[in-house]
Amino acid sequence: MPVIMSARRFLLPLVVVSFVIFSGCNSSIQSVNTGINLNQGVSPETLNLIYDGPEGFTLAYFPRTMIMAARASDCKIIEYDSTSERLTKKIRFDRKGNVINEENIFFQYWFAGTMRGNFQYTYDSSNRLVKMLGVNTEDSEDSIMIVYYYRDGLLYSEDKYEFAKKLKPGADPHLPGRDDFEKYATWNKLQTYRYSHSSDSITIETISSGKVTGKTTYLIGLDSLNCLQTVKEYRDTSLVEVANYFYAPGCIIRELKGKMNDGEEYRYSSKALIDEKKRQTEKISFEDNAVGNSRMIVAYNEDGTINSIKYNNITQVFKYTYY
Repeated sequence: MPVIMSARRFLLPLVVVSFVIFSGCNSSIQSVNTGINLNQGVSPETLNLIYDGPEGFTLAYFPRTMIMAARASDCKIIEYDSTSERLTKKIRFDRKGNVINEENIFFQYWFAGTMRGNFQYTYDSSNRLVKMLGVNTEDSEDSIMIVYYYRDGLLYSEDKYEFAKKLKPGADPHLPGRDDFEKYATWNKLQTYRYSHSSDSITIETISSGKVTGKTTYLIGLDSLNCLQTVKEYRDTSLVEVANYFYAPGCIIRELKGKMNDGEEYRYSSKALIDEKKRQTEKISFEDNAVGNSRMIVAYNEDGTINSIKYNNITQVFKYTYY
């Protein structure tokens, strides 16, 4: 299933895969030895856990099994405010419920902004995402591609490519001139992200030009019910962010503390309200424990698909067609 990327990478289809159950939590974090000997690869579900939190905390826009059961083939998202309306996104699904094409015109994600472009997604027979190909019009007209590799059912690595004119050997990469580029564009590998895990941690290595240029480690803490309690993010050996989760009936609260690259500290909290079907119905964000300054309300159709999202002063309406 698709992997939702963190801010360092790329926003993939509006699908969230979560595996911690809100009531009577469960965990599929692999039970293996901790320490130096990390196991290669990580399950996509565990990877989404560190980025998105427990089930219900991050909105699941198009859960694969729900879309497949509803027999949805396409979805258009129309955005309304007090004065206008506009088409912001078009999505196409295959018959297994996977997002296979996504045209993002100007769709706003909760707390993540937008990334315009047209993107295609390819899956294997197990519905695992194996390739993303598209044009990101937010940055340039160059095509981009991410290829995903799996070992024994675990996500082992991602290779990120750009289709562009390559620098000639010996050219200055910082101040290149027009004549410093090859005549024709080719696929150039920009970075590789390689994954490994222990029973309570995930390590992501960034590899450029065959060398490890960065390493991020997430330490995962579970409570006595195997509910996600903490996620601590380390870049190399420095602690940069801590997320703490708290549970109440129909509610999940996250308190996030971290530090910017310039050393400035930030802190804010978010509260997600969950219905009896474990779906997010509302989310509120707080800064420094102040009153809620952002609020999102989600309404659903009878078949479980999203009907609309109200976010600040806009409403996003989801209009489906069916097989």
